Amino acid sequence: MKAGLIAICLTFVLSAPYVQAVTFMGAGTASCGSYLKDKESMPFVHAANISWIVGFLSGAVLASGNDVLNNTDSNAIEAAVTKYCQENPLRNVLEASTNVYFQLMKRTK
Repeated sequence: MKAGLIAICLTFVLSAPYVQAVTFMGAGTASCGSYLKDKESMPFVHAANISWIVGFLSGAVLASGNDVLNNTDSNAIEAAVTKYCQENPLRNVLEASTNVYFQLMKRTK
């Protein structure tokens, strides 16, 4: 039940009307284009971005009770977020992180 609830909540995050109604803070608000630029030229900022992403995913795991982070690591998560951002530079890091969460959910089923 919790896994279904978190999936519904994350789906709302990706819906335009709900994004405007909810305020997110931190690295998740940055565009994927900025994420990619920081990855190349600002290693300390990029490390903070990865920390935010892993924290977001850890929070989603706590909220859902579905341990999608089992058998993965921050390097794999970073690669998945980077791939998403390369394919969607106008999206933001929150959307990339949410996409990775859903990929991990599919893998654990």
